[in-house]
Amino acid sequence: MNPNTLNQTIQFFTDTATLAIFDPTTIAERIDDNPDWWCGNFSELKELNQGLISLVSLIDDGYYKIRVTNEALTQDEQDFSRSLIGPLGVTSKSGKVFIGKGEYLPGGGYSTSPEETSSNDGKFIELPVGDYDLFFYYVDAVDYASPEFAESLPTIVIVVTPRIHHFLGVATEPRIDLFTETFLFPSARNASKLKPALHKKIRAKVFKSERTASGLALHPDGSWPSSYHGFEVILEDMSQVQWKDKILIKTTRLDQENKIIYAELVEKSTPSA
Repeated sequence: MNPNTLNQTIQFFTDTATLAIFDPTTIAERIDDNPDWWCGNFSELKELNQGLISLVSLIDDGYYKIRVTNEALTQDEQDFSRSLIGPLGVTSKSGKVFIGKGEYLPGGGYSTSPEETSSNDGKFIELPVGDYDLFFYYVDAVDYASPEFAESLPTIVIVVTPRIHHFLGVATEPRIDLFTETFLFPSARNASKLKPALHKKIRAKVFKSERTASGLALHPDGSWPSSYHGFEVILEDMSQVQWKDKILIKTTRLDQENKIIYAELVEKSTPSA
């Protein structure tokens, strides 16, 4: 491997639904500002429009896995890339750049450092002094590959390139749509969703429903396979259960046209009145 190859994986949790990339040295003057100086529409921030830092709205709070590279996407990442934003920018003055949750931006008298960063915050990476353009690919293989494979992929791949032109700024707030149904690059692997796997034992709860002939519906009790998304799961004989039952079922057949997965009852527990 080329010793200058950048290949870092970073995981973090954000409760502001924001991904931030910055060198604290570059924006040291922000330490004494209000800690919320960066909140609001990111496209209005001078630091973003000058290419000094990158802020990306992730729509949802939660855990994210980021891969940072200065090379091309892997074939897996390319096949399941759903959207792209960029270029955004970052300026490295110290040779170390933070990638992680937006809450770690300096402000309110506080600045972050590698020594104070926990595993849930993000990570400092080595990035030689200079100006860089960043491209953000949102990757998602859910419903198109096995859950194990989908979970192995990063949520976002950041491709880093040295800046060779003047940074032009941003017209709109950088925002990754986590709910897009399309892919950037046509591929046999993303051409059709996986058919739901049958003969699976899954747990469910029985609820009342006005839209079904039985007056009942099954909802997950825990997690169901991701390929079941968009399908209704029902028993071959719904008269076997009643409202509030907790049941274990085994899926038996698929009605692809009507988006129904049929199942047989394995066991049930009925709460006492």
